[in-house]
Amino acid sequence: MLLISRITVLVVSAVAFMIALDPNSSVMGLVSNAWAGFGATFGPVVLMSLFWKRSNVTGAAFGMIAGGLTVILWDYIPCSEALPWLLRPACIPWFPALPSIWC
Repeated sequence: MLLISRITVLVVSAVAFMIALDPNSSVMGLVSNAWAGFGATFGPVVLMSLFWKRSNVTGAAFGMIAGGLTVILWDYIPCSEALPWLLRPACIPWFPALPSIWC
């Protein structure tokens, strides 16, 4: 188990080093994307599980996938420059999709 932990630290360090070598990347952009992904993935599932009695594990899993994928794919949409904040569009597929999954 200790070997796996050390290898993980080395891999994460190597990825961070490669990201730092890119002159076009900034810490602000990386942190913004990370928080957008975190919020779009976990925010709606927390709200829905607190305020909706019919929520279940399957709906939460599919909703988390939908929110996370939206944040990842949002960078590749040409009109995404008009809405740079990634959390708002990532929550859009969440709420209509979840009631159809949660029975």
